[in-house]
This record gives sequence, structure tokens and C-alpha cells, in this order.
Amino acid sequence: MATYSDCLVLQQDICVKRSDRRTQRFKLLFNGTAVSVTGLTAKLTVSPNKTPDDETEQLFEIAGVPAAIPADGYFDFTPSAPQALQVPDVYFYDVQVTDSFGKPVTIAEGKWTVEADITDAGL
Repeated sequence: MATYSDCLVLQQDICVKRSDRRTQRFKLLFNGTAVSVTGLTAKLTVSPNKTPDDETEQLFEIAGVPAAIPADGYFDFTPSAPQALQVPDVYFYDVQVTDSFGKPVTIAEGKWTVEADITDAGL
């Protein structure tokens, strides 16, 4: 069951293994119906601070890639190799979608937990 904040932002925690480049997928919905992502941009930003003062406190940002069928409403976010090599810890993220008029809307937020990985533990 999805949980939303008072601001109608999806509250979803994410846990990843260090060095894994697993794609995170978010679906844009309005009243339960998929919204086409045509003309929209999206970004997922990770920070060590839940309420950073400015962009200098960001660890990294991933540009969203629209799914093959834009009408399905999906954006995919896949970290690069350097982005996946964060020190194991609990960070915070949000996903922001911007329309063709430049109006941003935060659609999801939560904890971004990085756990140690046995295979790449020494990286």
C-alpha cells in the first residue's frame, strides 16, 4: 500500500547494495490513471541531508529516462558506476518531475539506504 505525505508526495524508502546499478522505476499517476511522460523531464537526487540548504549538499542526481511507451507513465533512474559506489549509510532522495512550462513537482521521497556488498566491499 502506497503512503503519501500531506503534500501528496509518495513516501517510499529504497535500499541498494553498494556498486549495484539497479534501475528504480516510478510511475506518474493522476487519480489512479497513468500520465504520459511526453514533454516531461525527471530527476532523482540523493543527499546526506533530509533538508539540504542548497545543491552543494547533493551526493548525486540521476536524470530520468522515459519508458519505451510514454503513455504508460514510467520514468526509469539508473545510477552510473560512480554514483553506485557510495559509502554504506542512510541518505535521502526525492524525485522531481518538470513539465514543458518549467513547473517542477516532487512526486516521491524517502530514505536511500546503501548497504555494504561482499563482492565489491573494498572499492
